[in-house]
Amino acid sequence: MEGIGSCTLVAPTCLESDAYTTAACILGVQKSRELLSQRYGMRFILLPNKGVAKTVVMGKFPLQD
Repeated sequence: MEGIGSCTLVAPTCLESDAYTTAACILGVQKSRELLSQRYGMRFILLPNKGVAKTVVMGKFPLQD
């Protein structure tokens, strides 16, 4: 079982970033990729039961023009 250790999402405002990061942690990596990655850059830190933490980056993270 792999759990989300953290999620960072780049959005235009702090309020959006906080709200969507919370949603992404609840939705998980796959659903967040489907719903949010076209609009926002995201980075998840996944914590496996055994082994080393894994980083998943999607969208424009860090935000690029």
